[in-house]
Amino acid sequence: MALGDYVVRIRIIDANGGVVTQEQNVRFVGAHVCNFSTWVLEREATLLLEGQRRRTCSECGTIEKEAIPKLEIDFANDSRYGLVNFTVVHAQTLEPIVGASIFISTPYDGEGTIFTNENGIISQVLPVGSIPITIFADGMIARSIVITVNAGEQDIQQIGLSERSPVEGVLTHRVMTLEEIIEAGIDINAPGNNHVFEYSLEINFKATLDILSLTALFNDFGHFVGFGSCNNDNDSNGGD
Repeated sequence: MALGDYVVRIRIIDANGGVVTQEQNVRFVGAHVCNFSTWVLEREATLLLEGQRRRTCSECGTIEKEAIPKLEIDFANDSRYGLVNFTVVHAQTLEPIVGASIFISTPYDGEGTIFTNENGIISQVLPVGSIPITIFADGMIARSIVITVNAGEQDIQQIGLSERSPVEGVLTHRVMTLEEIIEAGIDINAPGNNHVFEYSLEINFKATLDILSLTALFNDFGHFVGFGSCNNDNDSNGGD
């Protein structure tokens, strides 16, 4: 076959006996040493993502691609960046999660995904400031949070993932007695303040963390009148 460009006709017979004909342009160049063009940048490298460049052979059209390493920042001597140490664990058992993925998006340094090691840990240099991240793991509910990156090196508080929601809350309410209203410092002469309702929200993040409780007080008109601190346990001390 002489060297040059050809049109190749391909007949494809399917399982039912149908015939489909396709044409494809090919170049027969024989044995040769590729004569590549200069590199063309396809994607710039960032802190979080490798770049990529390509070059093409002018003889046969072969395309060669090459990865460009991620950018490296000397955070110790550049106050615009900090090294962040992430730890991802199971929210209930606190066992490390291997291979958890953390998707990070930065304002000017690109975006990308990093993965935790066998100890549930991964470190990444990031620009100083507020950075949104989303954490995923097989069978777990994804979480999206915003971290604050400071110059230097820092450890981010353990990130817990779970098969169920890591936050459970219980909302209760009751009518306060007149004595409790006065003790809370609420003006009983103000309209609507003779009847005050105490709403308590108890949030449990995980078993090893303290329970966060929030108590808010509202009057007859639904107006917020303050935060409460009344203790209704049976063993609480009574008033004088």
